[in-house]
Amino acid sequence: MARAELDSYRNRFKKSLDRLETILETLDKEIVHLKKELEGLVPRAKFQFKYVKCGKSCHCAHSKKGHGPYAYANVRKGGKVETIYLGKEPKLPEGSMDKASYNRLVQRLKELREQREDVFEKIERALQLMR
Repeated sequence: MARAELDSYRNRFKKSLDRLETILETLDKEIVHLKKELEGLVPRAKFQFKYVKCGKSCHCAHSKKGHGPYAYANVRKGGKVETIYLGKEPKLPEGSMDKASYNRLVQRLKELREQREDVFEKIERALQLMR
């Protein structure tokens, strides 16, 4: 392979990685913004998204991630923090959040996390090609 061709590949690779990093930064900022918006619906709650394994003879037993991500709220009750599985419908105290807003935010967060994982996979494939 000629030196000029190798330099061309390196430059394209660097530009691609720079674009992917920019996409990641944008996704991360939007995820942080949406999590804050979601937490604003329920004061004193922190939200997290987890992948879980079902324990059955399922594909998740052999995968890295499992099923999900599923939404959970960590709510302080007294001196303890209780983790509440939110599922498809909020299960927090009645009147504590607008269900339509919750569903919209959770769906958007799920989409952003999936996009973020896709970007990481592209970066990993690119790095493997360069090795």
